Amino acid sequence: MITLWIAFAIRSAKRIRRTRPLADIKKPVSKRKILPALLLCLIFGYFGTHRFYVGKVGTGMLQMLTLGGLGLWMLYDAIVLVLGKFCDCDNAALSDWT
Repeated sequence: MITLWIAFAIRSAKRIRRTRPLADIKKPVSKRKILPALLLCLIFGYFGTHRFYVGKVGTGMLQMLTLGGLGLWMLYDAIVLVLGKFCDCDNAALSDWT
């Protein structure tokens, strides 16, 4: 019984090693740019205009109704944009600045 379990564990480990790690899977790159989104966030961020720019209309409306989450949501989005981790509505990363 134990030997069957060990054999199963070894076969499973070999299968896991053959598959690609999650770090190798690349996110698609967005056609939208970081700089316009960041400027929209810093100037009109309380109204969620940067979220409308990247196609996130639902959260843009929420941000407009809450005035950017009283500024905290806007600040968070600005930081995420500067770090290059912001994604558009298709879950593609904004990677180019201009």
